[in-house]
Amino acid sequence: MTRTILISGAASGIGHATAELFLQGGDTVVGIDRAEGRAGELATRYPETFSLVQADLLEPAAYPAIGEYLRKLGRPADVLVNCAGIREIRPALELSLDEWNRVFGVNVTAAFLLSQVFVRQLAGTGSIVNVSSVSGLLAEPQRAAYVSSKHALIGLTKQLAMEFGELGIRVNAVAPGVVRTELTESYFSDPEQVALINAAHALGRVASPHEIARAIRFLASDDASFMTGTIMTVDGGWTAGKVIK
Repeated sequence: MTRTILISGAASGIGHATAELFLQGGDTVVGIDRAEGRAGELATRYPETFSLVQADLLEPAAYPAIGEYLRKLGRPADVLVNCAGIREIRPALELSLDEWNRVFGVNVTAAFLLSQVFVRQLAGTGSIVNVSSVSGLLAEPQRAAYVSSKHALIGLTKQLAMEFGELGIRVNAVAPGVVRTELTESYFSDPEQVALINAAHALGRVASPHEIARAIRFLASDDASFMTGTIMTVDGGWTAGKVIK
């Protein structure tokens, strides 16, 4: 059965790969992103089943507009993937309140508000998948806002799973390790840095966005019908233990 999938952050990285995977499976995808980015590729290849809502998720007015777009679409979304995310690299003592609020606004508040929009337009059961991180399980240097926000997103996943379960709505999350995307591309310009990153994963490499997308698709599928409040770690062994060579 064809479903409608709502994906934030669909113009790049994991969100783009996830949109592409659902489209390849015959689903309709509504992407949300501030800029068009790579979403134009999907619109060209899937003109009948992909559309992009350009919206700044830090703006409160974005959420009624997204809800109105879904109403005009004439069919409710069946799956929401909260993938939009940003991060800082800065010592905690140098982190401004504005930057802290911006990271939380995109990584946590947007996921909460989109979940409200999604559930309010549902006519039946549905599924929400939040994209957290191994940084939602462990701390990392110079990422106080990012680490805190990804921990908060895991808490939100569990809370919404509890509250929405009686409505037939499942809420789960993935926690990726390092994934090579536009957000992390700067890591890969230094061979020594690449070697250190690879060595921190038991599998000796980082993930591609499509590997995370497949985990998201699974959690949104009927194969995961009795899974809710679950945090699926997809990290190549990053959190399995310290790799010492």
